[in-house]
Amino acid sequence: MGEALTVPLSGTLEDGRQAAVTLVGLRRLDGEQRGKARALAAALASDWAHTGRLAHGIGPASPSLLAGAPQAYLLARRACSYNFYEGWNGLVFSDEISSSPLAASPDWGRLYEALKGDDAALVLHICGEIFTQLAGGGHAVPMLLKEKASLMLLQIRSDNQDILDRKAGQILADTATRLIRSCSSYKELMARLAKALQEVQLALSLSRQDQGEVVITECLSWIREHTKEEVTLERAADYFHFNPSYFSTLFKSRTGRTFSEHVTAVRMKRAKELLAEDKLRIYEISVECGFQDPKYFCRVFKKYHSMSPKTYKHVLSQRKREA
Repeated sequence: MGEALTVPLSGTLEDGRQAAVTLVGLRRLDGEQRGKARALAAALASDWAHTGRLAHGIGPASPSLLAGAPQAYLLARRACSYNFYEGWNGLVFSDEISSSPLAASPDWGRLYEALKGDDAALVLHICGEIFTQLAGGGHAVPMLLKEKASLMLLQIRSDNQDILDRKAGQILADTATRLIRSCSSYKELMARLAKALQEVQLALSLSRQDQGEVVITECLSWIREHTKEEVTLERAADYFHFNPSYFSTLFKSRTGRTFSEHVTAVRMKRAKELLAEDKLRIYEISVECGFQDPKYFCRVFKKYHSMSPKTYKHVLSQRKREA
């Protein structure tokens, strides 16, 4: 393509890459020359694939090397950093980069809300959507994108610091402060985020399970203490600060029966205890068990125990006499 001079740079770049600067003597860099440059870059990348990923950034032509080379070098280096995005296929011309900032802030709330559920695929899908939006088709400054990723993980850690175990918290901190900074590609960044988010969701899920066990245990005691009152799923969910639909699912998963089935079981057990004490009349026992209508109470009791309260009371009396 022209007379060339390559100067290796000492040390490595911030993401661990090794770099070299090449000056090429060209009269112009038109479409044909750009096409040739892309073909050469692809061939070189293939030849050097066994040593790592080869990427190129090309700055503008400089009529005066002394006056224009420093700026051309900075623009070439900036262009090369955009090879962070695989979509550039390893070669970026400095004038191809949009100078627009990161896309408008996405709806982070969707991601944070998804983490509260048990759908890991949904969490990763939303994360992918968010960073696709932020990446702006490969035009977002890679370092700024990494900063967004780090801040996101640190925010998740802060919001859940009282819930996350030490392992999950440490993974978030390490990924946010160290691992993300060393990512050399968008693909690697998303893999780091996926691993961290999966660890967080697992920790939150286990925490919810533990919390669910405690809440349901407290709820069972609460039901026993309020048997005489109107005990409904909505009232219980409100008392324990849960959405009724979620609380219904949680209750059944922990007890094996619906909320109303359990309430009925508790009331019928209490009814048998009161009938055995033989101190109250049936209509009084009905009220004590949360039934304002004695006839309805008798129907439920008979359906549940296959005999009426009166018959049950009689059977108990007969057993006592026989004993």
